[in-house]
Amino acid sequence: MRSFAERRELHDAFEKYVVRQLQSMGFELDERTYHKHSQASVAKRLRQMHNPTALFLRGKSDFAAIHHSLDLAFHVEIKTTQHREETMIEAIPLMHHVALWRAFRIECIYVVLERSTNRSFGFWVREMPPPSKLVIPSMWEKFWQRDFYDAMAKQMFPNITQKLLRRNPRCGSGTPFFMLDCSTCDHWTILVESRAEVALSI
Repeated sequence: MRSFAERRELHDAFEKYVVRQLQSMGFELDERTYHKHSQASVAKRLRQMHNPTALFLRGKSDFAAIHHSLDLAFHVEIKTTQHREETMIEAIPLMHHVALWRAFRIECIYVVLERSTNRSFGFWVREMPPPSKLVIPSMWEKFWQRDFYDAMAKQMFPNITQKLLRRNPRCGSGTPFFMLDCSTCDHWTILVESRAEVALSI
């Protein structure tokens, strides 16, 4: 297993690659993450909190992409993950994006790199593969039940199964996550190009 520093280095390199690719496709990128966008003292305090508002602020997308000429803008989430039969995606930020899409038609694309296979793919939240499983680390159990996330997850994904992880994950953010079958997802640039073609035709 790669060390945290190695995983961080790979993620940062992939993020820079994605930014360059989007810029070459005509997009301006606005960084949105709380730990880079907020004052250090604010970011530190947010990491210590688990209420829904704090988690929403912590779960902001990595970037907003704004096309320089087309009427096209969307959020961008950039993820690196270990290859498994299914892809692990942090649950709470994804639920925020699902709610924003369903209520306000706010678009978000997930751009994912599988570390072990070097496979890169993506999905729009509006067309995402349905999660098959929700995994909740034990340290999050009381927050998940207390703050309505359990009911929200069941409402969004009625067929999902839940698993309580008695030990806390050794890697990743350590927060609840969904398992998604992304085996048929296209390369993320194909998805963006297709959306740009639709915007061009309007």
